[in-house]
Amino acid sequence: MMKKSLLSMLAAVVAGAVVSCSKDNRPDGEQEITGGGTLTTKIVFEEAAASKAAALSTAIPVTSWANIKQVQLFLYDASGIVKYSDVITPAAGATTYTWTDIPAGTYTAALVANVKSTTDNVTTYLDGGATPAAWTKFNVRSKSVNSQLVVAHKPSAFPAFVSADYAGKSAFAEPAEIFTGYASGVTVATGATTDLSSSPVSLRREVALMRVRVKTNDQTDADNTDLVFAHADASILIHRLPDGMKIGQGSAGGVDAASTDNNILVAASGLNTFNTANPATGYGPGSIVDADYTLWRDVVVFPNDAGRTNTSPNVQAAANRQYFIVVSAHAPQGHVLADGTTVSAVGGQVVYWSGLIREAFVPNIIREVNLSLRSGGTVTPPPAPTQEGGLAVEVSAPAAWNSNIERTDIEL
Repeated sequence: MMKKSLLSMLAAVVAGAVVSCSKDNRPDGEQEITGGGTLTTKIVFEEAAASKAAALSTAIPVTSWANIKQVQLFLYDASGIVKYSDVITPAAGATTYTWTDIPAGTYTAALVANVKSTTDNVTTYLDGGATPAAWTKFNVRSKSVNSQLVVAHKPSAFPAFVSADYAGKSAFAEPAEIFTGYASGVTVATGATTDLSSSPVSLRREVALMRVRVKTNDQTDADNTDLVFAHADASILIHRLPDGMKIGQGSAGGVDAASTDNNILVAASGLNTFNTANPATGYGPGSIVDADYTLWRDVVVFPNDAGRTNTSPNVQAAANRQYFIVVSAHAPQGHVLADGTTVSAVGGQVVYWSGLIREAFVPNIIREVNLSLRSGGTVTPPPAPTQEGGLAVEVSAPAAWNSNIERTDIEL
């Protein structure tokens, strides 16, 4: 968790970097701007409001400049058309940024962090989603932030043991930690400097965090003491991903209202899918494991709030956007499955549990999802999201990333 002292320090930090284009390094066809103005601003992290937590875990990932790989500036007009852009690399020091040769006009300034598709776990588009293209400071100009500039999940691959079952579906990687910040009504005049540094632009996460915890000692309805989670057969798969995210301010931006059942996030797979101890680094004080929940994994996910139309984490997501989680482990020969049959394969095989997470994920919120394995599992994964299954999901009220944590409990 980023403490208030760190936030205060970051809010005060300023570092100088002047970014400009000359005739010598301008790509072919890029015209020199004459009679332009200058824009100066500070970048800080937004401090999320505290919320009342009901979560069982308390450790919060630390937020610092180390989270920020690069920031792209977009200046767009009232029609949403980008007139100027640049890419900067912030540092944990005193940092003020100045841009010169900006066309005179009135703009919304959008700062978007960690959307470099060549290095970050995102796919970016210039045409609304038809053809992937890495964003540069030149190729985004004259594009619409409301329709053409889209950030989506990066393609990945299913673990081998599930690839045949999910033929025809698409695997995607856990997304990058995307941040955005905005300043509206920014007027740049010819020959003048517009200084926004007295009102810093606050970076706020556009993603949520799903804290998956597995209860391993609940044998109420099934004997699962023989399961092995530190195994190549282990995985966390999340169905029904939003189709993409736009970068405009307010209702023009945020995650698309549409989601696709056949798009599946491969959050983790293999021997190290689940952590078994409290984090030693990268987190503030607190714990995640306890006597009941001994396995966990933090997974970055896109919000499923339909493009910022829902700002409360204490409501259910729309039925067609509710995340559906599938976890797997290795079961030995003789393990009793949910239907009463046993694993017959010599050496055992992979088994699955699944459940629906009805509560909403909104930006900058951690939702703790506590999974109780209340059945022996199945030898095939669910073909599509369904409300059936032997997974009990308990969801806590969500908490701001630098505050508290929301909770969801699921019986599988």
